[in-house]
Amino acid sequence: MGIMANPFYVDMGYTKEEVATVTKLYGVIMTLVGAFLGGTMVLRWGVMRVLMLGAVLSALTNLLFAWLALHGHDVYALIAVVSADNLASGMPRPPSLPICLPSPMCSTRPRSTRCSVR
Repeated sequence: MGIMANPFYVDMGYTKEEVATVTKLYGVIMTLVGAFLGGTMVLRWGVMRVLMLGAVLSALTNLLFAWLALHGHDVYALIAVVSADNLASGMPRPPSLPICLPSPMCSTRPRSTRCSVR
């Protein structure tokens, strides 16, 4: 949800302490878990499948924010939504496409460049 998440949390009635605790503690942990999980899935299933899965998961987390708006003020629901959102954002998504697609074409063999100054 990006930059609009904090005003949304304030409108929902969450305190700054609740938002900071949930987003900085659970959010960071779940982003790292999502990155590890996404990397593991890329090794197993390939880049394109995981990119598609990341796109679907990103869209589904927007629906979780809509559910949270209907659910009301509940810290456990906030933890679940923020955790799911950050898990999905840690995985490869279509904005990372320019990096993910050319990566297999790169050589792992070291190359050297000669420069001469005269």
